Amino acid sequence: MKRTPQLLALLGVLMVLSCTRMPTGPRTEVVVHGTITGPSGDPTRDTWVVFVPQETVLQDSVFDTYTQTGVDGTYSLPLLPGDYELRIHPTEHREWLGYSNLVRVSEDHDQFDYAFHGHHVTGRLLDPTGAVITYGSVEATIEAPHSSSAASGVEQGTFSLLLPSGTYSLTGQAGPRSGIPSRTFPGVSIASDTTLDLALTGFPVQGTVIGPDGAPMPGAQVEIWPGEVLTDDTGAYLIYADAGVHAIRCFPPYGHEEILFRTVARNVTGPTTVDFDLRGVTWSGTVRFEGTLDPADGYYVEALTLPPDNRYAYLRTGPDGEFHLILEANRTYDLHVHSPHADPPIYEARYRATADTTFEIVIPPDTPPPPSP
Repeated sequence: MKRTPQLLALLGVLMVLSCTRMPTGPRTEVVVHGTITGPSGDPTRDTWVVFVPQETVLQDSVFDTYTQTGVDGTYSLPLLPGDYELRIHPTEHREWLGYSNLVRVSEDHDQFDYAFHGHHVTGRLLDPTGAVITYGSVEATIEAPHSSSAASGVEQGTFSLLLPSGTYSLTGQAGPRSGIPSRTFPGVSIASDTTLDLALTGFPVQGTVIGPDGAPMPGAQVEIWPGEVLTDDTGAYLIYADAGVHAIRCFPPYGHEEILFRTVARNVTGPTTVDFDLRGVTWSGTVRFEGTLDPADGYYVEALTLPPDNRYAYLRTGPDGEFHLILEANRTYDLHVHSPHADPPIYEARYRATADTTFEIVIPPDTPPPPSP
């Protein structure tokens, strides 16, 4: 390992302080090494081998404590003697369980080999209706003092993991925008090749989203955090929720941030219907500079509901300084104008949205920010 002058200087400082940090004297580094192989005995390349220091003096050392195996599955790494947590993470085969345990590094204990092994655990991931999920993932975490995990994607409706004997927590997760909550199944004992199904559960929450024009709105996003779905061509959606009180949010399609998103709270105890109507009051107008009354192009006009509601709609002004916002009626909003160059608003006012309203907003002349140094 090449040592720079700065590194040598730091090592000198560490040696001077060794009487307080290392009462038994400076430790001489040991080159730890080993070979990592797969279940069939073949070498595994690019596998991460990490030694996590368990002593303060090691945590403060200047040496790297991680490396990757080469094409032949071998690795080597200079370390100070002491106690470490050894973690081995496969790069190409995430479905193999990684390794994690305490080890002691010394001149007489400098070789750490490992062979990935285990039982084949396969199965299906099911949605709340009992149908097979074709896109998702399953993660297995061993329930042990030094845990490690493996993960498998769901391909053609099935997952496959390689797990040594032990007790695991299995977490199933459907793909993005499935609207299905993930589920963890603790205490799963694995002692041999195993086939099992993991059923994701939840109560259906469904409804329709109506746009500002009164027609069903496709492409709107309905969210029960962290799950989300998009409405179909008829404006309908279906999402699932665990039992309990949830904030259900409805966002307009991407590119329509001028429409205020909606939020409702529901205590979900069974199948639930929640419809959203994004029609409302329209605030429109122009933003101009005082003095010249030239249009302010590219400025941000934003309407914010008052705390603790904290919702917003915004739009960037057009070439003529024009803007329009569609807001929920009979609410009070803070109306702000922001320069494209700065965050603080340069115009602030508070109004109640009781009817369609036209604004003529006048702001100070544009002042570009100073050039970056």
